[in-house]
Amino acid sequence: MILKFEKLLNTRDLGGMITSDGRTIKQGMLIRSGQLWWASEADREKLGPMLGLIFDFRTSREKEEKPDPEFANVEYIHMSIMDESRAGISRDKESDEEAVKSMAGDAADTSPDASVQRMAGLYGEFITNPFMQERYRIFLRRVLEQEKGAVLWHCSAGKDRAGFGAVLLEHILGVPKEDQKADYLATDRYLRPEVEMLLEMLTKDNPNPNAKANLLPMLSARPEYFDRLYSEAEKMCGSFDKYVEEVLGIDEETRQKFKDKYLE
Repeated sequence: MILKFEKLLNTRDLGGMITSDGRTIKQGMLIRSGQLWWASEADREKLGPMLGLIFDFRTSREKEEKPDPEFANVEYIHMSIMDESRAGISRDKESDEEAVKSMAGDAADTSPDASVQRMAGLYGEFITNPFMQERYRIFLRRVLEQEKGAVLWHCSAGKDRAGFGAVLLEHILGVPKEDQKADYLATDRYLRPEVEMLLEMLTKDNPNPNAKANLLPMLSARPEYFDRLYSEAEKMCGSFDKYVEEVLGIDEETRQKFKDKYLE
């Protein structure tokens, strides 16, 4: 469910999503978002009272360039999902410039399809990279422990790193795969104005006529990216359920605790 703010285009409550057994995620408890730096004063006044905990998944460079506003009585945890800045996921200034530079090149593999494959590969790393696995383990454990106020997690756009966090929670709570995918892809709808603005800004002086088409896959939520999460988990563990249990430590007993806490 989209939350209506002046400047926060992709801040959404998982509340209201229906699980396979007909239960519903409680509203006002699990909120996914893009960076909060854009929040207007009215946005901050509206959002602050909802929150108990903020997880900032961005790199230190992203955080320094666009710091989150401070909210009274809200715990803040900065925990970069990546061990180094990666163009195409990280949206700090240097990564943006490197992404555009690569799209402007004449290399044979510079094309929209190649960009999609690179991004899909990065989604595969969410599943296979030990550093990222540990970060998501910490995130899930802390979400389960939260006692007061909503948990909000965000990266830069709220698409990739925060998007995978949402997929994990939705899966653990029993939201059907097709509904997880629809929620993931909805980011494109909410961020369309921002993406169009970024494409104009990042390619303004770029002589490559294909620069926008090549760059768009890095700024988009695509079915191939979501599908890569599941296919990589299935390749590693046999199923996404087994991945969540064996790699992230969410066994059936712990999964039931999530359901008891966040479903109605």
